[in-house]
Amino acid sequence: MSSPILDAARELGPTIAKRRDRIILGTNLYTDIVADAEKTFAVSLKDLKTEYVDLLYFHQLGDRKVEKAHDADGVFTWILKQK
Repeated sequence: MSSPILDAARELGPTIAKRRDRIILGTNLYTDIVADAEKTFAVSLKDLKTEYVDLLYFHQLGDRKVEKAHDADGVFTWILKQK
């Protein structure tokens, strides 16, 4: 599946890799399911050709059950473990 955002990450990845120490890099998560977050995050790191990001955004919070996201097996807890 292709999207403008994913295509941009793939195209920018080689450039980012050469300058990673001089930029602040962020990516997004659009899921509250940990397994999907892990998969999406891994793809982002691969496409961006980096081992870490400086910012990890969790989007569309208004559509999520915030209490569940804070559970021990919730996506917020998983995000904090990525530090």
